Amino acid sequence: MDLGLHAEDSPALQDVLLVFVGVDSETDDLPLGSVRQWAPDALVERDRELAKAEALYANSVADACRRLLDLLEPEQP
Repeated sequence: MDLGLHAEDSPALQDVLLVFVGVDSETDDLPLGSVRQWAPDALVERDRELAKAEALYANSVADACRRLLDLLEPEQP
């Protein structure tokens, strides 16, 4: 499905996607999913870091999601 909006052509879309790339880059070492099967003691500290990251990035990610939805909404004639 082509929505007619491409990151390379849209600075606004690039800005929104950069939020997601940045959060991913800053949190890619935090354990999610099946990797959480490792040492429970180690998860205690990592979960503290995860909670801090969630609090730090929650507003910017929610805002980026809203902006992305606005950008992807078809224009009204």
